[in-house]
Amino acid sequence: MIGVDAYQGGVAPLTTAVRDARGIARLLADAQGYQVTTLLDEQASRAALLQALEVELPARLGPDDRVLVYYAGHGAALDGDDGPEGFLLPQDAQGDTSTLLPMARVAAALKALPCRHVLLVLDCCFAGAFRWSSMRSFAPRPKVLYRRRYERFVSDRAAQVLTSAAANQKALDVFDGLTIGQRPVVAGHSPFAAALMAGLNGAADVAGPSGEADGVITANELYQYVRDVVEGATEERGALQTPGLWPLPGHGRGEYVFHTDGPLVLPEDPRLDPAANPWRGLEAYGAEHAALFFGREAAIDEIVGRVEAAALVCVLGASGVGKSSVVQAGVLPRLQRAGYALIGPVRPGGEPHATVGPALAAARQATSPTVLVLDQFEEMFTACRAPAERAAVLALIAELVENPGKTTVVLTLRADFEAAFLATPLGPAIQAARCPVGAMTREALRQVVLGPADERALYFEPPTLVDRLVEDVALVPGGLAAAVVRAVGVVACARWSGRGRPHHHRRRLRSHRPCGGCLRRAESLYVATDDAGRHALRRVLLAHDRPGGRRVALPQGEPRRAAGGGSCRDAQVEARAG
Repeated sequence: MIGVDAYQGGVAPLTTAVRDARGIARLLADAQGYQVTTLLDEQASRAALLQALEVELPARLGPDDRVLVYYAGHGAALDGDDGPEGFLLPQDAQGDTSTLLPMARVAAALKALPCRHVLLVLDCCFAGAFRWSSMRSFAPRPKVLYRRRYERFVSDRAAQVLTSAAANQKALDVFDGLTIGQRPVVAGHSPFAAALMAGLNGAADVAGPSGEADGVITANELYQYVRDVVEGATEERGALQTPGLWPLPGHGRGEYVFHTDGPLVLPEDPRLDPAANPWRGLEAYGAEHAALFFGREAAIDEIVGRVEAAALVCVLGASGVGKSSVVQAGVLPRLQRAGYALIGPVRPGGEPHATVGPALAAARQATSPTVLVLDQFEEMFTACRAPAERAAVLALIAELVENPGKTTVVLTLRADFEAAFLATPLGPAIQAARCPVGAMTREALRQVVLGPADERALYFEPPTLVDRLVEDVALVPGGLAAAVVRAVGVVACARWSGRGRPHHHRRRLRSHRPCGGCLRRAESLYVATDDAGRHALRRVLLAHDRPGGRRVALPQGEPRRAAGGGSCRDAQVEARAG
């Protein structure tokens, strides 16, 4: 437990770092049974910290031990090639980086420790800069801690860091060119330390399915509790502070855990059978699949924000990017929880007057905040063959948008059909309401695989299987990426297979053939074929998320000649996925 208030060399003093370290030390010793060593003020010189981390701890620890390192004091950051480079300030810090303790060196020392579980807790400004020395962030885990998941957490390697603030959150102070922060104080402790102590005292113990606490506080549960408390407390003071949880180098499938005084109340793992498959593969996600929908949090936040401020939101994206799933499995459940009444989703189909008309009538009569969802809005052109009917319905929608009352219209539209609406009465409103859904980041792709797995207490062995899947997909250029994103779900779905192993919660690498191999094969076929073959292949890829041979509309302006020389009637082509 490290706490520094009284700095040398002109560094601004702090007021609660030592008190915070002592308070958490008492809690860990009394309630958790830890053997505690404290290094406070002049005891926390650079040499003493390195001696503790690189010499004394390795000598004391064994393979079944757990170690927690807590630091309260100043943090500093310099701009580096890959983001901010973080430093901890020892008590004898001077005005140059050679007297500081690089966060990367701390990470290397912790990685070398011969113990099973490591948790580093950083209560300092710029604590989030540590992530540039480690790996990706953790995603929140489901609330249910199943028995086998708990057993895996405590038996496998865990190396994690809990940070009090993001990399760029600070109250600015400059000392000889180094940017340091001013650690906030609330009721005698830092907001982070106060929340940490409350969480460890039991507030972070999440109730299980039975409604009672399960007796275990995981690092993830502690992080989520601390983040909620700290963000709320600091936002009220006008200075948002966001804690984070990150894996350190060497992190495995384990997780750092604390135990409360209560008994362990852990449910058995869910039974695995074909009906419990958490991945949708090529199928779309609806509201009933909200608990299994991951990877689109940023898009969901953007759309919900637009709904609260506008009369029309146009969710725009390429074919297969997942527009309908984002709205139905992500946006609508969020809006419903916020008290919105929902109408739809409604697809225009071939007779929009009969499908959209009644929904518009209901929307006009809304007396409370209401959202009308018009899904796959390109069907106004691809399915409706009556120009007069199309124009009339579009005029009614434009009238509702111009005089919205209590209603917001949310429509999903393929980007290649946007131009078709520009000359209609709704064109200007659509242009002003564009909310694009683009390609997924690597971290989002990870959650497409890991999020549903966590919901079923599944895990991948080795963990690099998920990284291989994500890297295969991330290398795909342009529009093909949407197809392969869905293929990630198909691979996971196929590996499920329900082969009479109702309690087999492990997914192995040996059965995985990387998507990259499939892509290379597809590329070789594309290069080897003639123009007609390439024309056909492109349409098959456009149909990747239309299993069962359903029709897929061609983009506006595409040639209407089929690959074999025939005509594509009404700008459509029949294609079968697979």
